[in-house]
Amino acid sequence: MGSYAEVAPSPASKAAYNSRSIRHRAGATHARDFRSAMNAKLAPADTTIDAILTELQPHLSSAAQVQQARTFVSQFFSRVAGDDVAVRDAKTWAALLHGLMDFIRVRAANTPSVRVFNPSLENDGWESNYTAVQIATNDMPFLVDSVGIAAHEHGLALHGL
Repeated sequence: MGSYAEVAPSPASKAAYNSRSIRHRAGATHARDFRSAMNAKLAPADTTIDAILTELQPHLSSAAQVQQARTFVSQFFSRVAGDDVAVRDAKTWAALLHGLMDFIRVRAANTPSVRVFNPSLENDGWESNYTAVQIATNDMPFLVDSVGIAAHEHGLALHGL
């Protein structure tokens, strides 16, 4: 299981945290700062699984990797709200997912891995105004909720999953 979130400093007050909406979709929790969503620039209409897979193709070296990528991308987007998908274009999603797949691929069995970084076009092929947090682990109930609570306790807010 892989998770992805973006975090940024926010007011630590309870009122600020309660103003965020928490939505449950397919077993994952999505916390969203709607001020960011309202200011987000919508991506071109090419943000489809096929368009993303086309962008990923040069990074996949075998038919087995193509099939794994197709399965991964389909499962990833089954947990992402449509308005969150529309914020990035296919090339950006492909770069983000390529990095996440590589991160998951190198994880040792039954060992959780956490990656925290500030994505850049130069290093990651995509960029964000927020710090990215990637978690790869076996299925763990309430993991996303627990990470969200810990982030809030440190004055951070989740901006996307």
